[in-house]
Amino acid sequence: MSENHDLTDEKRTEKAFESVSDTTKQLVTLSTGILALTITFSKDIFQRTPGLAIVLLALSWGLYLASIIVGMLTLQAVAGAFSKPMGRLSPEAIYWSPINTTSLLQNITFLAATALIIVFGVMTTVAAISGGPAPGGGTPTALSTVTVPSNP
Repeated sequence: MSENHDLTDEKRTEKAFESVSDTTKQLVTLSTGILALTITFSKDIFQRTPGLAIVLLALSWGLYLASIIVGMLTLQAVAGAFSKPMGRLSPEAIYWSPINTTSLLQNITFLAATALIIVFGVMTTVAAISGGPAPGGGTPTALSTVTVPSNP
């Protein structure tokens, strides 16, 4: 038999809360790391890529920050579910509105921020390879010296 069929409702509920908590912590960690890494290199990024790409990067930073904040609210909602004087948690407790809402919002903000970072990366890479100005009229990056062979 599979492991899920051998679990009691109490154990399933416990595993569900652990899963929500672990996923939330992972997204907070990833958001914090991406935010820290891109901010660390922002001096170089801002010098080489002004314009629309910088706007996308700034928006992604805001969304990553929102993801971190909403993630903390999710963890507080999980803790709040355990602190309620309702005795034993029911299996449906994981669907408690504050947990669902904040968890969904964290996922959405994280995915949107990641999508913006990807678009930013594609825009700056294309501009660098083409040798033209960066999106928004900035100067080309060091990669702009790469020569792309043309077909005869």
